[in-house]
Amino acid sequence: MNRAEFYTQLDDVCREIGEKGGNFEGAVGPDRLSAGDIRAIAAVALMAADRHYSNLTKLLAERKEL
Repeated sequence: MNRAEFYTQLDDVCREIGEKGGNFEGAVGPDRLSAGDIRAIAAVALMAADRHYSNLTKLLAERKEL
């Protein structure tokens, strides 16, 4: 994903995480992490997911070449 897509996705994830009464709050409790902590954790998770799917795409392309 490019930089613009990354930041769009990151903003969406952070907005969902910050929703009062949302799934994240239900799982970890209210006010357990700062907004900065949430953004950093979400950024790492998003980068890992992007890398994983990029690797899957690469593996599929390599299999088609065989």
